[in-house]
Amino acid sequence: MSSVKLPDWIDDDETIRFYNGTVHKLPPWTGNDRAMRLWLEERLLAMREAKLAELAEKWNNRDHAFETARALKSAKYGYIQPLRDLYPDHAEFINLPKRGHGKRFPPMPDWNPIVQAALEAKRIRALWKKFYPGRRRRLHDHTSAEEFAAEIWTKSFNFPNVTTDQIRNRLKKKLPPSK
Repeated sequence: MSSVKLPDWIDDDETIRFYNGTVHKLPPWTGNDRAMRLWLEERLLAMREAKLAELAEKWNNRDHAFETARALKSAKYGYIQPLRDLYPDHAEFINLPKRGHGKRFPPMPDWNPIVQAALEAKRIRALWKKFYPGRRRRLHDHTSAEEFAAEIWTKSFNFPNVTTDQIRNRLKKKLPPSK
């Protein structure tokens, strides 16, 4: 399994507070799964917000940059309605490229919530490795990274079909690079 690179600021509470507004203290390794989930959500959300801020710096407008990147990515896979919605004045001129007979657009693998939850599980393991060196969570003793990722995706992101077994199965396959 390839390692996930965490940002240098991940252990700086002021930076976390900047992205999240709140900071939870480091929970105990075992016993309080709710506190661990809140702490993990906070760190993962800060990592996502930092990535969006990086895009915003690049394009100078955070909301527009995020929407444009998402619309362009979906257009590569044959779904152009977000691009048309983004540029309503030019919507009639935005069309899909012609495909040969029987040729289809590739599926959108990066938008699969199970793949994203599997990447979150890898980030959770990287966070644990940094903040709890030398500790291991065994599947039968404690809540695993996959269980935390499934819980975050079902409760926080409202994807009820993401299960722990699906995440474990997805982790056995090659994943796209962690962003």
